[in-house]
Amino acid sequence: MYEEIKAFLPPDREGPLVLEMSGISYCDGSYRIARTRQSRTCVMEYVVKGRGTIAIDGNIYTASAGDVYIVPPETDHTYYSSADDPWIKIFFNVRGTLPKALLKAYGLWGRVVFPARELMPLFLQFYRIAQSGQLHDEVIAPCTLKLHEIVARLGALAADTVVSGEAYCLKNCLDSRLDGDVTTEELAATIHRSKDYVTKLFRREFGETPHAYLLRRKMEMAQGLLTDTHLSVAQVAAAVGYDDPHYFSNAFKKHTGVSPARFRKGI
Repeated sequence: MYEEIKAFLPPDREGPLVLEMSGISYCDGSYRIARTRQSRTCVMEYVVKGRGTIAIDGNIYTASAGDVYIVPPETDHTYYSSADDPWIKIFFNVRGTLPKALLKAYGLWGRVVFPARELMPLFLQFYRIAQSGQLHDEVIAPCTLKLHEIVARLGALAADTVVSGEAYCLKNCLDSRLDGDVTTEELAATIHRSKDYVTKLFRREFGETPHAYLLRRKMEMAQGLLTDTHLSVAQVAAAVGYDDPHYFSNAFKKHTGVSPARFRKGI
């Protein structure tokens, strides 16, 4: 785990925009950030490589290479990197009245993950601006302009990608149901489309069927629980929607090549 961070963190500063930090994270399986709803921090991150999970007020999302994700202030949230395909990401943490006002103005408030490969240069520019000054006041004006540009571009992309919006709605539905099962009929009802349309759309946007995606995410969550908790295999199985621990163990071994017990031991 390695990060290049420029932190300002002015403890008592207030204003329309306060830049706390900006950086690039080269994550591993240990990367995990958690905040409570007392936090005023708004986080915006561009995923260069890998994939990970974002949990906000009980809703679960995933972000992969080419995605931007936004973690709003005043929420209970956790975000963490996949261990087998860790994130590399460019990020900035800000607070103040401006971030929320911009996100609302461009129709982005309440939305979390966006396909936005085009925005990597803008995130790099924001990072370089933050790196260019020693003091908060030296960088806050150009950072304010760059934040506005990023949000405006993101809003335009979100408005222009109706099909991708449907696909991410399906993905978020699956991400929120990792402790159970989701039928193609349920997914179709979510976006008021046919089952055939749902399967073709999801495969086109994400390269796999909804069923394969859900299974992969369940196995990723199981790996995290086996690594980071002391839950029994049966409890892990239940957490990812398997009533039968033996069936779960067989599915886990088929997916990873080892049993849950051997995975936990690092064998």
